[in-house]
Amino acid sequence: MLVIKNSPDEFNQRIPYVTDDYHLMSKFYKRYNKVDLERLALTTQRDAALEDNFELKRQLQAFLEGISVNEAVMRKGNPLMIVKGKHSLPPLIP
Repeated sequence: MLVIKNSPDEFNQRIPYVTDDYHLMSKFYKRYNKVDLERLALTTQRDAALEDNFELKRQLQAFLEGISVNEAVMRKGNPLMIVKGKHSLPPLIP
């Protein structure tokens, strides 16, 4: 059981201080939530940029393999190596 030893007058005198503290904390959490949302948005953008970067690297590697001639490339299917209409590429799936 909670027993209040203060008089109602003392309690009424402290109300402005309590509301000021609440107002300050409200401002703090509003700023904190804004920063947290911004961090989340930046993380999402970073993840999307990393995926784009990975895909671009893959496409660049495929392009460079297509225009170069070396032993590793010659072992794989190469769209540029078509001799007399014959190639070693897998068939296209419609």
